[in-house]
Amino acid sequence: MGMFCKGWDKGVIQASVAALLCVVGGLAQAQITRSFLAPHEYSLPDPKGMKTWDVFVQYTTLQNTDDVWDNNGHSTSLSSAAKSQTLVGLSKWVHFWTPELLGGNIGLAWETIPVEVSVRSQSGSSSGFGDPVEGPAVWIKPAPNWTLGWDNFVQIPWGTNGISGHTWNYITALWWDGQWGKLNYTANLGTTWFGAAPGGARAGQTVYSNNRFGYHVTDLLEPYAGIDYQTQASSSGGLSPAPSNHELAYAVGIMVYTLPKSSIAFHYSGGISGENTGKSNNLNVRFVWVF
Repeated sequence: MGMFCKGWDKGVIQASVAALLCVVGGLAQAQITRSFLAPHEYSLPDPKGMKTWDVFVQYTTLQNTDDVWDNNGHSTSLSSAAKSQTLVGLSKWVHFWTPELLGGNIGLAWETIPVEVSVRSQSGSSSGFGDPVEGPAVWIKPAPNWTLGWDNFVQIPWGTNGISGHTWNYITALWWDGQWGKLNYTANLGTTWFGAAPGGARAGQTVYSNNRFGYHVTDLLEPYAGIDYQTQASSSGGLSPAPSNHELAYAVGIMVYTLPKSSIAFHYSGGISGENTGKSNNLNVRFVWVF
């Protein structure tokens, strides 16, 4: 989380919103960037001969921030007044195509991601639109069962006043997906550079990785588990710069194949260890519809 994500004993709503908007930048995060991902997140077809297609994905995260990791790595409970509950939605539309100029061997996509946020605590509530995310992605198939890709996003400070981080952020990640019969492994390695906020404060750069392991036990059900990690440099500027922070978290869930072109996945993410950040304690839902 950035320098705005530390004030748990004061300005709880603003701190919680900022923690979530560190997401794609931290796209809607509970604590760790992209921890809302589920299996087959990057399972994409061979671009060669691929027809143009689209997908809609709705991610929803409900984070209960009852505990934080202190600067000694201990989990510390917050006072009742400082606890908060944050609900974040990401409504993602992606358009996929294969450019003929590149020989049909590379797939391209364009993503548009509006962000919705609602935060509640004893001191009040706040809701509105977070800063939207736009950008391209590219992928190849180095082997029939492997996908390798790269995305580049810009987070635009157009969110609701009080919800917006008021910064231009650059988000990029390498990602991959492998499938072996009933087993699926999908993962990424990404980073976010935050722009300067009004007044000159700047959140520290984040580096993160998300990993999901799924096993297709029936035609309808695929249980999965995951491990996520994020580290963030200390913030700069502002009146009270925040120290560096990090967190390791686990994920356990199940993916349900509802219709031939849609699925829904549910998982819980919980913090294992960390320092100077809120503790992950969230439920995540992902709905996918291909059209």
